[in-house]
Amino acid sequence: MLRILCVLAIIVHVFGDVPTANESAELLENLTRIRENVRPQASDMMLLNYSKEMENVAEECVSRCKDEYPFYEDYPQYNETGFILVTSNHSPEFTEAFINVGRQASLYKYIKNICIGDCFSYKQAVWATSTKVGCAKKFCNDKNLGIVICAFNNA
Repeated sequence: MLRILCVLAIIVHVFGDVPTANESAELLENLTRIRENVRPQASDMMLLNYSKEMENVAEECVSRCKDEYPFYEDYPQYNETGFILVTSNHSPEFTEAFINVGRQASLYKYIKNICIGDCFSYKQAVWATSTKVGCAKKFCNDKNLGIVICAFNNA
């Protein structure tokens, strides 16, 4: 019995946390609101759905405990996958992923396709061809690093 508990503790420590059904619905609601408020309106904006497949990608990424985007040059398995990455020095909440995204909307200048400051997460959130999103979070004690990652397809 002790061995089973130890194995379970290791598994929980290594992998990240994924959203509950209510949290994933809230994440999707926040993202949908951001995507609906794109100006000018996008005529080709696809409907976004929460995806266990993308959640698994996000969980794999947070398990590395790295404060960096998993770009496909270093991780070829993520070709055509986009990410929102939020870090902190505390145990993160999923909602933190979209607080900054909402703030970044005013930094993006559509006509010139440029950002006045950092709006990478906003651009990913409103990427018109994305149809699936999934998120995971983890607090890495040894690095005092909280991470929330949301993964998007067709990026």
